[in-house]
Amino acid sequence: MSILVASDLTYRSDRALARGIALAREMSTPLHVLHVVDENLPEQARTHALDYARHMLTQACASIPAGMAPPTIAVEPGHPKHDVARYAVEAAAQLIVVGLHDAGKDSLFNFADTTAGHIVRSSPLPILLVTHDVAGPYRSAVIGVDFSVYAKAAIRNAMVFAPQAKLHLVHAYRVPFRISLGSPEYLAELRADAARNFDAFLKDEMAVLVKRTHAIGVAPDALHHEVQEGMPYEVLARTVERVNADLIVVGTHGSSGFARAVWGSVVTALLEAPPTDVLIVHAFS
Repeated sequence: MSILVASDLTYRSDRALARGIALAREMSTPLHVLHVVDENLPEQARTHALDYARHMLTQACASIPAGMAPPTIAVEPGHPKHDVARYAVEAAAQLIVVGLHDAGKDSLFNFADTTAGHIVRSSPLPILLVTHDVAGPYRSAVIGVDFSVYAKAAIRNAMVFAPQAKLHLVHAYRVPFRISLGSPEYLAELRADAARNFDAFLKDEMAVLVKRTHAIGVAPDALHHEVQEGMPYEVLARTVERVNADLIVVGTHGSSGFARAVWGSVVTALLEAPPTDVLIVHAFS
């Protein structure tokens, strides 16, 4: 197994490469770094682009930590939107790392149309979207969870790729037609019902979670969980700020990508305006 960093040679990919190196070292796993040059370029331009990319990636990978195996550098002609997923299979990757800029909530930025968006849709592997500079291993991960296999996959992958992080399991729920519901007592019962459902989910999942966290040395006090009323994206963003998280983990349908995420549009909202790094996990990855 290995980690694949998909680079477009920009500063955003510099962040992704730094995170990929940190993870590969932390997990003692091989690292691959890939840049795909548009195969439709004229031959002379394509040859120049291939040589330039090899030079830039070789320079970028020259300062890896002592004692770490050099990354495998691959520069290929093709189409990034499709060939990154193909190369990941060939490299037996367990994670794809890509750079992602924070466009802000008022931007016209559309993640779905980017190369990273196509990679999320085309690969069943977990995709780590890096938005921030690397300051060390992940220390605090907010995991969006519901009562499905997608949430369980998100938890499992958070433990693999952020083994030193405190895990904050957050379940967000919405109260429909809130104004017409009437009494505060009824609203309180809805909140209590959401909490009971979440506790039932955690009762089943926590036994596995605790066993796995103990196996990798995570202390019991590194696990936290809470239920909040509100839009999932807003709840996750608030939680990230409150606990100073450096990673969000969410699960999606493996076959339909982020557009049909378990929490509706939450993954789309996260990727259009990410408050921190985001790990997208497909249910069966």
